[in-house]
Amino acid sequence: MSRLGLAKLVLCLGIAGVYSAFAAPANAEPQPFGGGRRVTVHTQPTLYISDFFSGVVEIYAQKGHDQRPIGSITGLGASLGLFVDERRHFYISQAGGAAVLEFAPGGTTPEKIYDDAGHLPQGVTRCPNGTLYVSNVDGDTISVYAHGSTEPTRTLVDSGVQVFSLACDAASDLFVTVGGKQYQVDEFIAGSSEAVNLPISLTFPEGIQIDRAGDIVVADGAGGSVEFYHVGDATPFYSIKVPNGSFQLSFDRDDAYLWVTTANDVERYAVSSGRMADAIALTAGALAASPAD
Repeated sequence: MSRLGLAKLVLCLGIAGVYSAFAAPANAEPQPFGGGRRVTVHTQPTLYISDFFSGVVEIYAQKGHDQRPIGSITGLGASLGLFVDERRHFYISQAGGAAVLEFAPGGTTPEKIYDDAGHLPQGVTRCPNGTLYVSNVDGDTISVYAHGSTEPTRTLVDSGVQVFSLACDAASDLFVTVGGKQYQVDEFIAGSSEAVNLPISLTFPEGIQIDRAGDIVVADGAGGSVEFYHVGDATPFYSIKVPNGSFQLSFDRDDAYLWVTTANDVERYAVSSGRMADAIALTAGALAASPAD
């Protein structure tokens, strides 16, 4: 299911209905975080992929073919957003659990829990200045957690139908994909509450990343491509075709490869050639590569 389909489901069911829709089966026994395993942000390049309906995050090596998971994190709610910061802290955004969990490297339980009552978290990112941003699946708001706080310190409103994915650049400016606007990528300058609507128009925007050069990279979910833009430009300077549709994105550390969730699987593309280099047979809700840039 794409973010559009998920957003429609959430908006139709309402918050109470979402909890029941994403809840574990009634006969399921509670499991500890990590399912009894060590929750580790590995030192080797790894990829975290969530299947948000099963409440599992699978862990894969970034390199290889015909891969099988090297670990898993279970006992989660519906996980719609994953992120690894420069410290290799791992964040899981759970709409089903109504909280964002932060795991320190080697941690077996969450080091911190970020909870914003009344909202269901979706996308999550942490900027270089330490500010954590969480988009909310139930509307056009973004919860902001100042460095060190586990409670929201303010809320950004991005007028539109729905906010989706988030990414930060080196200056700690926030970039957001949003539905219901003429142009579907907004920028919040660090510390500002005013959205700057960028001239990027896509069929339907999904995942967003900022590459090491500071360019905006956006998945066009319905258009079947990943588009690369210089900030402020209306026309992409580069495009990667993704035949099965592109949803969520994550670069490897050097930006040489780009991981993309599709309608069928998770695919790895060489950025220089635009060719698919690998695929993992898993239908995913979110992904994050570690270590981060």
